[in-house]
Amino acid sequence: SEHILDAERLLEEYARLQDTEGKVEGRVICFSFLTHRWERPSLEDSDAHPDSDDHKKAKALAKFGEFGTCPIFAPHHDFDYYFWVDYCSIDQVNNDQKELGVSKLCAYVAACIQMIMYNSETADYEPRAWTRLERMMGYTYCACPLFKYLDDK
Repeated sequence: SEHILDAERLLEEYARLQDTEGKVEGRVICFSFLTHRWERPSLEDSDAHPDSDDHKKAKALAKFGEFGTCPIFAPHHDFDYYFWVDYCSIDQVNNDQKELGVSKLCAYVAACIQMIMYNSETADYEPRAWTRLERMMGYTYCACPLFKYLDDK
């Protein structure tokens, strides 16, 4: 897909273009880890999808990225936001690759500046152990750690 990026290549290009303050066109790069419940879980890989049919999470992340900064960094830093999403970043079909991807979660979290928690009205976020584990990893390994809460509203 044209919206899935190779983070290593992105960082190489960003490093090549950045100014002495680490900015490109006045903005710094910001990787954010999305922790969420899948909207359409299924044991059938072809039926499983993390977002709703109307793409509510994708729309919320796009809207969040439009802000370009957060209050604790403003007015010193504007961001180019990039989101780490499990569905795109961990192989969902090959079980060996999936296990390898899951084992790297701590490294993925450590590469992010912030955690974004998405609580859906149709897929309850809070009671799931997996989402609690992702938040614990965020508190432990995330660079800031900065936590943002998004929901359907």
